[in-house]
Amino acid sequence: MQALSEIVKHIREAVKIAGATPNNPEGKLRELISPIWEKFLKEKRVGLSLQIRDELTLANGRADTVFNKLILEYKKPNTIKPNNEKNRKLISQVEGYISDLAKKERFSKQRLLGVAFDGNYFLFLRYTKRWIQDEPLPLTEKSLELFLKNLEKLTSKAALISENLIRDFAVGKESRNKVAVDCIKAFYNELNKHGDLTGTKEHVFFEQWKIQFAEVHGSLEQKKIDHNTLFTSYGFSKKEQKDFNTLAFFFALDSYYALLIKLLSYQVVGFGTVNFFV
Repeated sequence: MQALSEIVKHIREAVKIAGATPNNPEGKLRELISPIWEKFLKEKRVGLSLQIRDELTLANGRADTVFNKLILEYKKPNTIKPNNEKNRKLISQVEGYISDLAKKERFSKQRLLGVAFDGNYFLFLRYTKRWIQDEPLPLTEKSLELFLKNLEKLTSKAALISENLIRDFAVGKESRNKVAVDCIKAFYNELNKHGDLTGTKEHVFFEQWKIQFAEVHGSLEQKKIDHNTLFTSYGFSKKEQKDFNTLAFFFALDSYYALLIKLLSYQVVGFGTVNFFV
């Protein structure tokens, strides 16, 4: 990662350019600085598919940038004052974004953090049974490190909503990655290697599953299966299509989603309040 001192220097140069921009200086500030945050998150390997949303429309306005559970509102340089008594309008705006995002994506407000930034000051806002507004922190290596820690923490887990689950764990055109495909094929290939070996766990589980599958769904031979769509969706090569084991595939498919549901259940049960660094 680039040294904090270098990032601070880069931001200060961006502030000079944005401050001299007559039209939409806050937009210019975001343009110059946002690549820093994106590079940082990618270096930290945050998320399955990093999703940074600019100009996110909410009930009462548009948030400049949303990093999952962190809302970043850019302001014209020198907008944020050292004393929050002079930042009331800005504070009310960001608090509104927190409330709106919580409703939109079914988050608890306590799990969200709002940050206003004008290149000179960070202003952190959060809700813990009441609104808390920290006094603005001047841009320094220490305050930058604090922001980056919160950014990493609050961007690493996506909201448990259908859109994100489809994006990250489904198969098909709405999915943006290959997590499901790679996992299911890995299960299938492993089963093909060991599923017929008597005494292995794979064989025992597979045999038990086949009995349960037949009891619930009937004989697989009686089902109409579109193998062409299946092969295309999961990327099975011509070689892999030969002697394709349909039952083994559905066992792998069933195992993948059973594992996913268990992990989601663990996530929901373990759902706790985020402890911010601020």
